[in-house]
Amino acid sequence: MRDADLKRQLAVWYKDYWDNVYSMRADRQDSPVSRSAKHLVNTFADVPVVIIPCIRGGKGSSRDTLTTGASIYPAAQNLMLAALGVGVGSVITTFLQNHEEEVKGLLGIPEDYQTACAIPMGYPSGEETFGGSRRRPLEEVVHYDRW
Repeated sequence: MRDADLKRQLAVWYKDYWDNVYSMRADRQDSPVSRSAKHLVNTFADVPVVIIPCIRGGKGSSRDTLTTGASIYPAAQNLMLAALGVGVGSVITTFLQNHEEEVKGLLGIPEDYQTACAIPMGYPSGEETFGGSRRRPLEEVVHYDRW
């Protein structure tokens, strides 16, 4: 979506989640991820495009299982990787999930669908960079044969 009015309303709900849930977590205080998330909270309405992938099978349906997103999340990642290939930054976020019904109403998403995530996209500001994330060594997170 590119409509400014729609993005402004989504930004209100996005900030609500930040204010009432995410920012309250002690483990999220002043980390690089939190600083980046706060930047998005403050600029969400201004991002050029927000994509909201949806999947058939609303909450409470027979498809509301661990595997419900088995196809939508790889598709979202492929979209994000393709965008990165042409210099467009993106992030996958579930901050709008607390306002699922309102988002569906605002965007006219049918009842038998649910939103999987939101993907704000745009050209990165000078403050944001790609890559360089610090990951634990593989031997700390990958297990062979047994845990």
